[in-house]
Amino acid sequence: MSVENHKAQKYSAARRKELMADFLVAFEKTLGVVTPAAQMIGVKRSTIYRWREMYPEFDAACREISDVAVDFVETKLYKLIDQGSEASTIFYMKTKGRDRGYAEKLQHDVSAEVKGVTVNVTNPETAQVLQDIMDKDKTQ
Repeated sequence: MSVENHKAQKYSAARRKELMADFLVAFEKTLGVVTPAAQMIGVKRSTIYRWREMYPEFDAACREISDVAVDFVETKLYKLIDQGSEASTIFYMKTKGRDRGYAEKLQHDVSAEVKGVTVNVTNPETAQVLQDIMDKDKTQ
């Protein structure tokens, strides 16, 4: 059955469970990429996302497959690093080593409530000015 035929189709519980199981197999084959996995079983990707919202067990299974796909890619990244790839090493350190200062630009997120309005500031200097204003208002 084609995707077009499923446009407004509602599935019986048994058929939905069958399609969900088929999707999980296809999802694993596509390394966690939704669209081709959905196409493999003849279901629209929006249906998959709706099922993920409605059925926590299905969503958890999808997340597990996605995690396995990330593990697979991480393994490939480690092999490239081991082979001396500078680009892979830099990428790794900018992502995994960010908390150790391996980033081109460190971002500081600061939140403050100003007269019932929440303001999110990422610039440290601006955050300090905002904090000084708030502290001054408290003392007056």
